[in-house]
Amino acid sequence: MPGKCGALSVADGKVLVRWDAVEKRGAPWLVFDWTEGAAPDRQQAASGSPVRRGFGTELIEGRVPYELGGLGQILIGPGGAHCHLAFPLRDGASVLETDAPQHAAVFGGALDMTGEADLSGHRILVVEDDYYQATDTARALQGAGAMVLGPYPNEEAARAEIEGQHPDAALLDVNLGAGPAFELAGLLTERGVPFVFLTGYDQDAIPKEFGHIERLEKPVELRLMVSAIAKIVARDSAPKRSTA
Repeated sequence: MPGKCGALSVADGKVLVRWDAVEKRGAPWLVFDWTEGAAPDRQQAASGSPVRRGFGTELIEGRVPYELGGLGQILIGPGGAHCHLAFPLRDGASVLETDAPQHAAVFGGALDMTGEADLSGHRILVVEDDYYQATDTARALQGAGAMVLGPYPNEEAARAEIEGQHPDAALLDVNLGAGPAFELAGLLTERGVPFVFLTGYDQDAIPKEFGHIERLEKPVELRLMVSAIAKIVARDSAPKRSTA
């Protein structure tokens, strides 16, 4: 929006910013609109050329809905950009109030999984509240042939998926915004779904009943995630020896 192409890049450009708190779905929401006027015309992409998705657009249309559970849209028209954001105002702990390290983002891109484990036919649940970590993890698993369930940013959404389907394995972030939580780990254990923890916490933060679960410490290479999932999938699907 602001910058070399937006309304603020020229002397007569204008920006109208409006925000309000409204009631929506029985909860308070913040609605924010940024509308430009008199912005310089943008060069149109040639017909058939791929549309470039910039970092700002990714934040608005991808990260805001994923992490905040709201809506994000940006439209470029005559006069400039119009950005619309709406998301629920929820009480929650700040990331500064936990002892977990800051999220490490990989920021997209293709991952060549040639020569890595084949996860074709396997349904892998991904639960991770950081948008970039979640989408990069999903791409890596899909590159290995997996069908990704999610990714999901919170326990509520993931629980609904688990109730509806039976994943073959799961990659589970320990901290989904309010410190370490293990309700989903308990549910996956009850359902017999093997999983791997993805976390920035030390081993001491993991309850004893989950002490045997592999813990991948952030930041972690995407190949290591795929390898860890492939290992537990193979172990879970291996024939069990009879003790009779």
